[in-house]
Amino acid sequence: MYHPEDANIVFYYSYGSDPAFGNADQERTPGYYRLNTTTGDDTLLVEHRSPLGPDEMINGFDVHPNGTTLLIPDVRSSISTPRRPRIVEYDLTTETPDTLALDYDSFINEGLWLRYSPDGAQILYSNFPFNAYSNTAAPESEVGIFDRATGAKRVLDVNTDPRGESVQIAPTWSPNGQHILYGSAPLTLPRGAVGPYSLYVLQDVN
Repeated sequence: MYHPEDANIVFYYSYGSDPAFGNADQERTPGYYRLNTTTGDDTLLVEHRSPLGPDEMINGFDVHPNGTTLLIPDVRSSISTPRRPRIVEYDLTTETPDTLALDYDSFINEGLWLRYSPDGAQILYSNFPFNAYSNTAAPESEVGIFDRATGAKRVLDVNTDPRGESVQIAPTWSPNGQHILYGSAPLTLPRGAVGPYSLYVLQDVN
């Protein structure tokens, strides 16, 4: 994604020299990078944090609107031990991480998608289950808003299946910070099977 105030700067996540992603010849460390498209300078900012290795789940990181902070989903589950992910803010100036205190209401979901509000005061999050982007997922996602100043969180009612539960992915803010666009699919029978995703808008969240 672009730096909010400099179109020459791009932030991205690299899986490193993993043949599964077609880049086996690149001797690079998996993690978050900053690329200057004018000079070609390509800098590793933060190595991958997941104990599962560089193959992070769908990586919903973001950059603060003023371009000073990287918002990182710290996916901590291993194959044998599921753990809730954490929200990490990485200061690009001081090169130091800060883990935010957020407790989820949902069951242990491994994935985390994050987006700063347009003014940077809030963080929109989706704590989603493993395989939410493929053909099975259980249980439903937790989508909420975290206030950076107070540490308070508000879970949003984003269920779209009147017969039961739904799984939500990739929520994002409207430009004015009032509404949220997200993908949602019903958790149909058999339990854990995901139906087709559709786009939804949750209005007036602020």
